[in-house]
Amino acid sequence: MKHKAHAFWMQVLCDVDSSKPKLGIIVTRKFGNAVFRNRAKRIFREIFRKNLHNIPTNYQIIILPRKMMHSFPFNRLESSFMLALAKFSEKL
Repeated sequence: MKHKAHAFWMQVLCDVDSSKPKLGIIVTRKFGNAVFRNRAKRIFREIFRKNLHNIPTNYQIIILPRKMMHSFPFNRLESSFMLALAKFSEKL
């Protein structure tokens, strides 16, 4: 399943054999220099870590941040991430 938000693109796969959720982040050089790319990865890792207990164990999440994400505060990114996961839970 796929989800597009203003700040990121997300895809979730269900893996029946998985014992814990997994996160993959893809940030290309088009996103910006190394500072911006690493900051985007750190932000999404932190969102994932903070909400690990709310994520189903069989989810494999892939995130592609968009350049617009730097204009959003952390709490808005986090709520958008959790809203996307809630939509996936309804569909799966």
